[in-house]
Amino acid sequence: MKKIVACLLTLVMVTVLVSCGGIDSTGEKEQPEAKELEIFTKIFYQAMEAYSWFHLTTMPIDSTDSKEADGMTFYRVSHDTINTYADLEVYLRSLFSGNLVDELLNSRRDLYREFDGKLYGIPADRGSDITKGEYELSIDRVSNTKVKFVVEVELLDPNDLETVTGYETHEYNLELIDNNWIFKNFDLFY
Repeated sequence: MKKIVACLLTLVMVTVLVSCGGIDSTGEKEQPEAKELEIFTKIFYQAMEAYSWFHLTTMPIDSTDSKEADGMTFYRVSHDTINTYADLEVYLRSLFSGNLVDELLNSRRDLYREFDGKLYGIPADRGSDITKGEYELSIDRVSNTKVKFVVEVELLDPNDLETVTGYETHEYNLELIDNNWIFKNFDLFY
């Protein structure tokens, strides 16, 4: 759990390199507004957190409220706005395309269940990849309806976990669909 907290803190401390904005009438890139950068950065980290609930850790849980089913112990999810399985699906669909949401929910059907109208989950922390180091995030406003995020991650020598042996690049495409910014692709880079 300490490793997950450290990883999430690292996410907060990331340096955001920005090449955001559109093209003005002279063909020059427009400088982005700080508010726009703040919005896109927030969407990205919300998506990272939600995606991690299926591939890195479980949503925050209340260990004092549990239910038994199929030989497993589920604990009530402790989240400000997600209280039911339907709430979880709605939240995921506010961040990801339908295909991604279906993939997340179907790949881990045993991870979350609803009991008595409340969402419960099984603690399933796996930790992050210790051979991944620092990373840089850049945001490129491709058009009024498309944003591209690029994350370049250091690859560390597994023998000493300090020497950078190379880099790995991950690209994420965000599109404005029905007045909502949705990721068309996503994965974890750590």
